[in-house]
Amino acid sequence: MLKEERVTLPPGNSERARLEVLVAREVYGLDADDWQHLTGTFSYGSGDTKAELDEIITRSRELW
Repeated sequence: MLKEERVTLPPGNSERARLEVLVAREVYGLDADDWQHLTGTFSYGSGDTKAELDEIITRSRELW
């Protein structure tokens, strides 16, 4: 049986952005142009949720 493991992220969007960049590069083999295009196509929520994702996207682009 497959053992399910959970990853607990530290608080703050900067660490989440770092994780997103790591996965995009290492798992999916994306480059900066791919990431720019992909994150430019997101449509999502409103209010706090949208602000949080906007922050993650902005930070991830800076990290690239």
